[in-house]
Amino acid sequence: YQRDQLLALIEFLEKQTGKKMDKERLWEAIRLGDKAWQLWYDIDRLRVAIPCPMPSQDHFSIMVAGHYYTGTQVAVDFYQKLYDEVKYKVDHKIGVIADEKYRILYGGGLPPWHTLWIFNYFESFGAVFVIENVYRGFDPVEVPVKVKDPVDYLAWRAFLRFTRYHEKARARSGNPTVEKLLDMINDYKIDGVVFHACRSCRATTIGQTHMKSELGKYSDLPMMQLVSDMVDLRDYSEAQWKAQISAFIEALQGRRK
Repeated sequence: YQRDQLLALIEFLEKQTGKKMDKERLWEAIRLGDKAWQLWYDIDRLRVAIPCPMPSQDHFSIMVAGHYYTGTQVAVDFYQKLYDEVKYKVDHKIGVIADEKYRILYGGGLPPWHTLWIFNYFESFGAVFVIENVYRGFDPVEVPVKVKDPVDYLAWRAFLRFTRYHEKARARSGNPTVEKLLDMINDYKIDGVVFHACRSCRATTIGQTHMKSELGKYSDLPMMQLVSDMVDLRDYSEAQWKAQISAFIEALQGRRK
């Protein structure tokens, strides 16, 4: 199905542009894209280090290369430099803050672009967002070596990416996203989970409350959901958020006693 959809898109674009698709150029874009996404994945794996060398608020900036420059040497060069920087911090035990007490998972929802300083507010309590489940790169997948056509490769890669957690979900929670979050909790030694319900991006927010509830069936970590618009400050209360964060930090502290 996916292959047929891609072929139909190619046919449409060839008619509109009057140009035939160059398969070798497509293969080169795929190769560069896979290399950039592999480097991005390797960077995120470095973030399992304690203390964490790179916070989620940095991720919200560096994701641009992977999503909007994928298939170019620009993205590869960018992530290689970033990998070297993050690796240096890990090797020299340079963390986001001097005293990392709690490791937080940003569980989902677009970030509050209007109030990104709120991540620094968490850090004032020793809480660092060490990994996130939004704007993510895809984990590497093994496309069968028998695949020789670039369109077939794209279809296989997409299928494998989006079904990565299906077997785990069938064996336990029934939900691939919950399984992904549980893996993150384990890998990154997470102490608590924060979600952001973004009113102006329903596509990333729908089902979030249910997701949080389902995750709670398999993890007893403190969890919190902040609510606001993506950019409209009229739907945001700093006092309310700080009160929620204070209660969340108390819950984290309580687990340490």
